[in-house]
Amino acid sequence: FDSKLYGIFKSQIDESMFERPVHKTIYTYIKDSYAKGEKVSNTGLIGILETEDDIKEAYGILALDIQSDDTSKAVSDYITQIKDTAGPEKAYELLKQGKITLEEFNKMLSNKG
Repeated sequence: FDSKLYGIFKSQIDESMFERPVHKTIYTYIKDSYAKGEKVSNTGLIGILETEDDIKEAYGILALDIQSDDTSKAVSDYITQIKDTAGPEKAYELLKQGKITLEEFNKMLSNKG
């Protein structure tokens, strides 16, 4: 996908939101591609992953992009999903970083109860 989407959403997301190392690797690859002004390459992304499980995970994420008619909405929905599944410690961290509002923080905590 076009790394310009990262530019649109970079204020809402950062590496600390991802719990799994493979997701952090994917995020870093996208962020670095954006910084270089390069398009995200599926083969480039797959090439930096180390395990078969990581590659399968990446293919699953890449498939989400292909299935969507509105890539921007798909990214927004993915960010929302990450935020909604964060635990209380992660939610507090996101609130401190200004990545979520107090209302979103309270919603995340109420979803855990």
